[in-house]
Amino acid sequence: MARHDGKAKIGRKAALTVLALLLPGPASAGDCMARAALQAGVPTELILAMSYVETRWRQQAVNAANSNGTEDICMMQINSIHYPRLAALGVTREALLADRCVCLLVGGEILREMRIATGGSDIWSAVAAYNAGPANLAAGRPYADQVRRVYEAIHVIQGQ
Repeated sequence: MARHDGKAKIGRKAALTVLALLLPGPASAGDCMARAALQAGVPTELILAMSYVETRWRQQAVNAANSNGTEDICMMQINSIHYPRLAALGVTREALLADRCVCLLVGGEILREMRIATGGSDIWSAVAAYNAGPANLAAGRPYADQVRRVYEAIHVIQGQ
């Protein structure tokens, strides 16, 4: 009987240890970028480059100067046109600004959607669409070119 109690205590301790490892904790920006990239089906360095071009990695960035009256927020500059559908998922403007993982994952999802909308084969068209919408790729090309330059610089720094 004592042996059974000992095993039960070890089992509970092991279970608590595993549970503690599985519970989400504060994630690093790198972890969140990797998750966003996986979600979008792109290299992590692309999310890194996009977030750099958008805000120089400033999580609290807000651009309220869009000509159409919308705003862009957080390091991925999520446009307010997405707020209604994000709200249906429980994602608020405040969460986008406060939590870099939420911001990066939403950005990754929008990039995934833009890949689908642009046919999926040309990642740079998806990046242009992320900036200007899939119906306005020409307007997004300068942004995509800027992201590409940063993306290539990241690869040079990494020695790839």
